[in-house]
Amino acid sequence: MENADDPSSPNQNSQSENMGWAKKSHAIWASTENWLISTALGVMMVLPLLEIALRRFNSGVSGSAEMLQHLVLFVAMAGGAIAARENRLLSLSTFTAFLKGPWATAARSLSASVSVFVTFAIGIGCYQFINTGFIGDEVLFFGVPVWVFMAVMPVGFALLGSRITWFSGSSWHFRLIPVVAGVALYFFCTHSFEDVEGFVWPMILVLILATIVGAPLYVAIGGMALIMNWGWSGYFPEERVEITIQTQSQTLYGFISNPLLVTLPLFT
Repeated sequence: MENADDPSSPNQNSQSENMGWAKKSHAIWASTENWLISTALGVMMVLPLLEIALRRFNSGVSGSAEMLQHLVLFVAMAGGAIAARENRLLSLSTFTAFLKGPWATAARSLSASVSVFVTFAIGIGCYQFINTGFIGDEVLFFGVPVWVFMAVMPVGFALLGSRITWFSGSSWHFRLIPVVAGVALYFFCTHSFEDVEGFVWPMILVLILATIVGAPLYVAIGGMALIMNWGWSGYFPEERVEITIQTQSQTLYGFISNPLLVTLPLFT
């Protein structure tokens, strides 16, 4: 009779093979992400130098401004996804370093729940922004449609949300908490309340508490903008959520695809 705990048993061998494939897949995906962002940064570095060189010949790179704009967008989202992969997203607080046991678990669950909600909402807004037809059939360099480059936004936020969920606990039942809580918060906000102003301050307090216990900086800023637009925008109930998240996504696209954003690391 075979022992299930025997390392040489078929069950143990199968589990080891599955773990091996999972680690290999993760390593390949991580290497791909690193290679893509390194390539994008390299192109961003070479492009201005190429422009300077070609000026001597009264020439230039066609569509270089749009190329740089969307490379900034890609680097911003890919960089965020990589930071989430390494569990190194920038936060305003180190309070959780002093928590132990169940208190630390509760803090991680709270910060992850709010983070998943904000990430989920902005990601849906990005998808809707791309899908509304606002950008139409606009084409960028090399004849590639603009929506292809903008698709990095919902994909990036999906990666952010999934990785925040993964690091929220050491087992699956702890990782389910932020998923359930985040989705519940989203559907609560999509309910057509006649008056939502009474919910604004409680939600802001929850966001502040989540920030204190370790929620990332982008969650604090993005969450505050979402809550204030949702509660104090003055839109009718049936259009409040849709306009809020689409406006947020459009503003986000305009900000992080700004070519001037490239200069910020030189001064910060």
